[in-house]
Amino acid sequence: MILQIESERAEPMSDDEVQRGEGLGLRTVSGTVTQLVWTYPGGPAPPTTSFEFLTAGWIVREGRSSPMRYAGAIRLEVGSSYLMPIFQDRTTGSWAPLSSTAAFPVDDESAIEQVATTAEEGAGPEVAMTPSGVAAAMQAASPAPAAAANRQLAPRDRYLAVVAEQTTADNG
Repeated sequence: MILQIESERAEPMSDDEVQRGEGLGLRTVSGTVTQLVWTYPGGPAPPTTSFEFLTAGWIVREGRSSPMRYAGAIRLEVGSSYLMPIFQDRTTGSWAPLSSTAAFPVDDESAIEQVATTAEEGAGPEVAMTPSGVAAAMQAASPAPAAAANRQLAPRDRYLAVVAEQTTADNG
């Protein structure tokens, strides 16, 4: 999905963190799907309204806040758009990103930017693939047999089933 981040709000820190003047402040962001890039056949329709999810917020040290991002991830910014896989929790019906490290900024031409962590400061992003290229790659991919057999499971449970099957096959 291409998801545009519309707003953010800080979540309260614990009383202990506030008293110490340091800790991690999470934030809730609101996003809207602006483009369906790909979904598996028979998958749920994407959300038609904005949805909220928790993400990295700020590191607070000595009472001062600095923007934070998770290791290996980019920071989701209000007003920007990202290609990211999302999933629907089958119990609650809520939507969320599959992983904080699987979000890629999208530029005005809808080309996915690859953020290089080793690039020189000031160097521009490398264009990796367009959303239609991602859709074609996903369409051509074949799921692991264990994943296909366990499609009815929630993503985490499906992952665990695939790992268990692979471990059994490896220890054969």
